[in-house]
Amino acid sequence: MKKVFNLVLVLVCLITFSSCEFEKEYTVRSEVNSTAAVTVSVCEYNDKDERVKVNTIENPQKGQDYVFAAKPSVEKVKIYINDLNKWVQQVFYIEDGTEIVITGETLVGYSEP
Repeated sequence: MKKVFNLVLVLVCLITFSSCEFEKEYTVRSEVNSTAAVTVSVCEYNDKDERVKVNTIENPQKGQDYVFAAKPSVEKVKIYINDLNKWVQQVFYIEDGTEIVITGETLVGYSEP
């Protein structure tokens, strides 16, 4: 009876862990001094260029790290500055531990990259 219980327990663990999706963490940081109220949208996309999720940063502080967890299907991130109606003109490909830094020299424009 104990062997059957152990076998069932092992089977449940295998099923549980095999269905888990491990997330990828990435960090967004602004190195721009700004006193204006700004909202930044961090848009996550899959390999088919479909938007999967949008994370929002309200009034990003210079040097502050904003850490997000993306599902395994997320391949890239595009950043939109809502108050300027502009996109950061770069696509950031996401791996676990990716750091995205926005500086005063980061190119922005009206078209989505």
